Amino acid sequence: MRPQKILLSIALFILALMLIPSFLNAQGIKVADGLTIDGQIRERTEFDGKDFNTDTDMIERSYLRTRLGLKFTRIENTQIYLQFQDSRNLGTNSGGLTNDDNLGIHQAYIKFMIPGMEGSWLQLGRFEAKYGRERVIGAVGWSNIGRTFDGLRFGYDGGFLSFDLFLLKIVERGFGTPSRAGDHHLYGLYTRWLERHLHIFGLLDYDHQESFPGSDEPTLARYTLGTYYHRTTRSGFDVALDLAYQGGEYDRINVDKIAAYMLAAELGYTFVNSDARPRIGAGVDMTSGDEGIDASELNTYDNLYYTGHAYRGYMDLFVENPFEGLFDLFGRVSIMPTDKWWFGFDFHYFRTMEDYFILTEPIGDNTSSAIGSEIDFTAKYNIYENLDAQGGLSLFFPSEDWQGDDSDTGTWFYFMLTAGL
Repeated sequence: MRPQKILLSIALFILALMLIPSFLNAQGIKVADGLTIDGQIRERTEFDGKDFNTDTDMIERSYLRTRLGLKFTRIENTQIYLQFQDSRNLGTNSGGLTNDDNLGIHQAYIKFMIPGMEGSWLQLGRFEAKYGRERVIGAVGWSNIGRTFDGLRFGYDGGFLSFDLFLLKIVERGFGTPSRAGDHHLYGLYTRWLERHLHIFGLLDYDHQESFPGSDEPTLARYTLGTYYHRTTRSGFDVALDLAYQGGEYDRINVDKIAAYMLAAELGYTFVNSDARPRIGAGVDMTSGDEGIDASELNTYDNLYYTGHAYRGYMDLFVENPFEGLFDLFGRVSIMPTDKWWFGFDFHYFRTMEDYFILTEPIGDNTSSAIGSEIDFTAKYNIYENLDAQGGLSLFFPSEDWQGDDSDTGTWFYFMLTAGL
């Protein structure tokens, strides 16, 4: 990438962050007995130069997400929650005369304590699901839409053990579809032990649709067994570890036996005696891949329903796991110089777990695992209570094997303003 273009991107990023002084956890406002409202409006503008070609112009996109939530608690030990959401790309129907169809229900559920079973509860409807640090199942808060599930959860919150048992419907095929086209469900048991430091879970991603007419085999029967452990010490050390193994069967052209794994770990240290709370951390994120040699076995790990933006770099180039798998070695530094400012810097080094074919090289010497490296700079500023600004700048330096010897540095940056009740 031309040096002047990088300098221009950095200058624009710093200028906009200063002029457009987010992650916001709105607590809501009580407006009447048994009624609380919460809300959020968030605007984000992105400048996308991730095509690795400086001869093309950056693509500018702006997103607006508006949410309004109503929580009713007039019924004893019961919560009814409705959350309306409008998600749009700014410039769509701006100044036009057509009807918008962006407004919808993001969440709508009833959750109540089960009589006679202290600590147990039942939730039914449409809701967000977040588990652990969202490496397996998450709500994807960065998204302009966000992820929700339709289904039910039974839970128990105890001192020694707590757990969620759930049935979530991924695809409904019961209306106007062939009789053999069964539904797609996600079944799960998620447990928490040792004062919630240790999580152990099992998932079954099961698509009941027949693999072919007359077959007794489903299209997908993938199980995931995993664990998550996290701990923070008083001295400032913190650790987070995710492990998962996937097995089962996936019927594409033939029936593939699944054998895949994921490992994601991070170790950090916060200087607790400093008012700026500087933190340094390092870790690795590994997902297995497939060599493409054995057609009867699939070794590529499926990331399921994780919050992708939180991992593998903020440019989101590898939200979907490459067929060859991915190895991400990263380091990060953050600091909060005042109670209003926060700065973070991340570095990622990427390779595939299995070699991929280099299409530009002669046959016989055309495989590689090199991908490249990414740096991410993020800044957050709290303008007023419940009004935050955030911005980020990312650069990706691709390998010649992955993008070719004429590829340039990829660039992406954004500005985001969030206000909430």
